[in-house]
Amino acid sequence: MWEIIEPVTKYLFMLFALQSILPNRFNRAAETAGTFLYGVTVMVIINQITKLPSLMLYSYFIFLTLLFFTALLWAAVFTKASLKLALPYICFYINFILCIRVFSESITNSNLLSMGIAVLFLAMTNLFFYKNRITELVYVTRTQYGVFLVSACALFVSYELWRGFFSIEPNRMLWAAPCHYCMNLLMLYLVTTTVREYQEVIQLGVISKKQEAELAEIDVHAGLVQQCYYIRHEFKNICFHMQVLLKEKKYEELDKLIAKYAGEKLEYHDVVNTGNRLVDALLSQKIREARMHGINIVTKVLLSEALPLSDEEVSTVLTNLIDNAMEASEKETDRDIRVEMTSAKGLLQVTVRNKVSYDVMEKNPDLRTTKREARFHGIGLSIIRDVVKRHNGKMEYGMNGDYFVVNLYL
Repeated sequence: MWEIIEPVTKYLFMLFALQSILPNRFNRAAETAGTFLYGVTVMVIINQITKLPSLMLYSYFIFLTLLFFTALLWAAVFTKASLKLALPYICFYINFILCIRVFSESITNSNLLSMGIAVLFLAMTNLFFYKNRITELVYVTRTQYGVFLVSACALFVSYELWRGFFSIEPNRMLWAAPCHYCMNLLMLYLVTTTVREYQEVIQLGVISKKQEAELAEIDVHAGLVQQCYYIRHEFKNICFHMQVLLKEKKYEELDKLIAKYAGEKLEYHDVVNTGNRLVDALLSQKIREARMHGINIVTKVLLSEALPLSDEEVSTVLTNLIDNAMEASEKETDRDIRVEMTSAKGLLQVTVRNKVSYDVMEKNPDLRTTKREARFHGIGLSIIRDVVKRHNGKMEYGMNGDYFVVNLYL
């Protein structure tokens, strides 16, 4: 009976640790009950499999393999969207279970006392997991995720090497196990802290871009109001002039005045009409900014008022794409940017192209920032990729003649 209680308890600790870390949409009480029944059933089955005579020789590694895959299966059932995030956490937790088991069994011969020590350490581990967790992989780079996963696997290999080395003198594992336990804690803390700090930088970038978009919209509206006041004032003066000429019966001068204003070209104003209020404001502001830097922007946009993206996502994507294009254009002699947007049947296509004098894909295929403070720049593409991923969209970029082109399908 004890042989069943001990592994079941430790496995349940692992599942409940995952439950506290991974985001889910299930009813908490129902999920807890389901997790308990799943853990007990699975561990009883694993315990029976490892006792088969034909598998006794490899029972240790079979046990660990089944422990790993059944935990992944739990994540797939209860938190399918977080399966990728669950993978490194499961690897780390298996390391903790191994270290705790060896340490608790080495320190005492009493099963009850050994179980008490194991439960205490497992509870501390669960608390540590909860305090040092990554709840999503939204802004986690491939390198960061790779370090997260590889570090857990490397610690497992290190532990197994030490276990093999001390197999002749098992008592020495009393010291090796807690050392590896602390190494796991330290590595998990370092990785999760690094990732969380990076996510905070990205989120600050998102907030900054949102505020820029809001200020741009305010600026556009202020400019439009000022222009309306100007036009109204000029129109009153013209009407007064016409009225004077009419009273004085100076019909020829009145006719010339009317002909002058009727045939006069209206002054170009950087205000666009796309069918979407927010996009109108953003593009109008960016066109004015570009012209101030001697950059020509041509827009071809036809949108519906309702877009598949939120206002925040629209402003984030559009401002980042155009800002990147403007930044690249400032280094060129021929400064030309083309912006195209179309929406239909709940789908949105955005294309931004800027003229360049060299092959961007050959010189910088990963589009890494060339600024000194790389940590605080180059965030724009990460934010865009996040929006694309969130909407199961597609992002393409490359050279098309003399233009560098970015295409988004959302």
